[in-house]
Amino acid sequence: MESYPSSMNRRPRVFSVLDGQFWADPWISSHVLYAHLDSRSDDASRPLPTIEAEVAFACSQFRAPGKVLDLGCGPGLHGRLFSQRGWQVTGLDVSPASIEYARSESLDAGLNAAYFCGDFLSWPFPRQQDLILLAYGTLGTLSPRQARRLLDRCRRSLRPGGLLMFDLFRKPWWDRQQASLPSKDWDRVPGEGFWAQGEHLVLTRAYAYPLMRTFGRIYTVVEPNRVRQFPFWYRWYDPAHARAELLQDWHLEWLGSLRGTPLRSDSTWCAALARRPSSP
Repeated sequence: MESYPSSMNRRPRVFSVLDGQFWADPWISSHVLYAHLDSRSDDASRPLPTIEAEVAFACSQFRAPGKVLDLGCGPGLHGRLFSQRGWQVTGLDVSPASIEYARSESLDAGLNAAYFCGDFLSWPFPRQQDLILLAYGTLGTLSPRQARRLLDRCRRSLRPGGLLMFDLFRKPWWDRQQASLPSKDWDRVPGEGFWAQGEHLVLTRAYAYPLMRTFGRIYTVVEPNRVRQFPFWYRWYDPAHARAELLQDWHLEWLGSLRGTPLRSDSTWCAALARRPSSP
């Protein structure tokens, strides 16, 4: 293994991109797909009964099926259920393996769904959507600027009165996750693994940025011929933060989850039902 630059040990700038989104790497993307489909784990997707409850609650907010845009759709677990309930589904994800799986499943089942591989910060959204879904804390992985940009794009994509549903992790979840890994760790993988096809090292560092309500895990993957760094960023919100920073002009209702459970003071998550106003 070749050595890696000492600069990689430095504390990164919060929300640094480094070597980009690991979901877009073809090899890693295929392993992320396995994690989405593994019902024993919630590392990539929530368990199917939870997803079923989230879709059922979302549908209960409408008199009839309409058009739904699923952002960060993964392998189409939500989309399949929406399609089966009569919705016209558009799914978007940056992972090529997940999108390929979603397309294949949709085609085999004859569902009214279209899946696209792209970045939801730049990919052109369809207009006149009745519902936009952004599940499993995805908004909290974005910088404040990215989050505002994404919600502005969602607003333009929704029809007047359309609904944006998303969930956010709160500080108790953030504290628990931050403590779940040591501040630094390393692992030698002698062969094929999650991050690479051959022998490699994985070096993990965690950094907290309390004033930004953010912590990051940086995974440095050292292979014989290259060194790459992949960041994971997590920013916690309470409803007051989200309203002031992101949702000033929306009609809002706050819940404890996308399943429709009540929001309590000790809830580890909060979920927003944000409606685009019917008039400017």
